[in-house]
Amino acid sequence: MGIINVVKSISGGLLGALSPLIIDGVYGGFWNFRNRMKDKIKVDGFWKSFYYIYLERKDSFIGAKTLFHGVPYFPHGISGVFISTNAEIGEGCTIFHQVTIGANTIAGHPKAGSPVIGNNVYIGAGAKIIGSVRIGDNCRIGANCVVVEDMPNNSTAVAAKTRIILSDEPKINAHLSPDQIKEKLIIDNNSKSNTPPD
Repeated sequence: MGIINVVKSISGGLLGALSPLIIDGVYGGFWNFRNRMKDKIKVDGFWKSFYYIYLERKDSFIGAKTLFHGVPYFPHGISGVFISTNAEIGEGCTIFHQVTIGANTIAGHPKAGSPVIGNNVYIGAGAKIIGSVRIGDNCRIGANCVVVEDMPNNSTAVAAKTRIILSDEPKINAHLSPDQIKEKLIIDNNSKSNTPPD
């Protein structure tokens, strides 16, 4: 490992440790930091790196050039949220955890591009909005929905209804460790090899 890689590793680890202290402490949170530093985080350099290091520690991605017309409300914080660099988000939006507002980057695809989200849109946990779709004002997108087409104003998207499958036998829901799974496979394979053919 060369000296340059060692320096990068140390500085990256240090910045990773400092980024929450500075962004959440000194700047009073992610959105204050983003709004105050919006011009600097769009240009390659220290502040852009610092911005993305912070997001990486939150297991999220919010493009430095993503256009927000207001500060969205994240009831569970930004952890696990992905928002494409070229997406546009209107005012008064609520975005829950594990949401993806992502680009379609397939060349020649009719929906290539990033979503444009209107004002006062509610996006439930785990929802995915992909490609150059337009979500109108006052829309609701239910948990785990996948939206790949435009939604008019005041509309709601819901995922397919969950099917309930009944069973006469009780379900065993114990968690098996990797070693227990390996042991079970060995036992199952041995019992199959010892079973006489029909």
